[in-house]
Amino acid sequence: MAKIVSKEEYVQERLKLLEKEKELAKQQNEITKMRQQMPWVEVKNYELSGEEGPVKLSQLFREGTDELFVFHMMMGEGWEKPCSLCSCWMDQLNGALPHVLPRMSFAVVSKAPIESFAKAIREKKWNVTGYSSGDSGFNEEFGVSFDKDQVEQGNAIYNYNRKWSYGTEAPGFSVFKKKDGKIYNTYNTYAAGMVPVSPMHALLDMTVTGRNELDQDGKKRNMYWVKHKETYNN
Repeated sequence: MAKIVSKEEYVQERLKLLEKEKELAKQQNEITKMRQQMPWVEVKNYELSGEEGPVKLSQLFREGTDELFVFHMMMGEGWEKPCSLCSCWMDQLNGALPHVLPRMSFAVVSKAPIESFAKAIREKKWNVTGYSSGDSGFNEEFGVSFDKDQVEQGNAIYNYNRKWSYGTEAPGFSVFKKKDGKIYNTYNTYAAGMVPVSPMHALLDMTVTGRNELDQDGKKRNMYWVKHKETYNN
């Protein structure tokens, strides 16, 4: 249990913490500027699969927008639904979309066949359009899909410099810019780099208990407690 103090003492401690929070906010602003100044990489106009047929990457940019945010969602061939962690991310992002769509485009892409992926999106009641990367090479290009041999042999490289050993699909965010008829990849982030967009984490981090991510064996396991929203007994 924490130390119990007077309101005056609490305010003094809170002011100390506030200074640290301000320092962190400044660092975050600096990182944002660095992110926005990253060099661009031209990418090909990949052909994905939509419910109405083939769709070029360039067509994912809505009219009036020149930036596209892609959520690489973990759902492979034969899966009935996306992974619970990716579903948790999408539950949170779904609420933000009305505010960001006037300024950028947003799409969700998985390796799963478009029929099963679109069905899963409807069942989850997400207000997004899903696309299948299929055998286009899109997922492989951005390091979120691997074949079984890569995983088994330790050659599945995820998040630039770590080995992925949790199956053939992995999560991530990619950002694209369209300029003068060409498409550029301007930013990608994976794993813990996805946490800054999560209000769920921010809310938990304000509590005394925090994320409380120790499993029954006392080992830290990030987000091991997350379930599909429809399975919670609230």
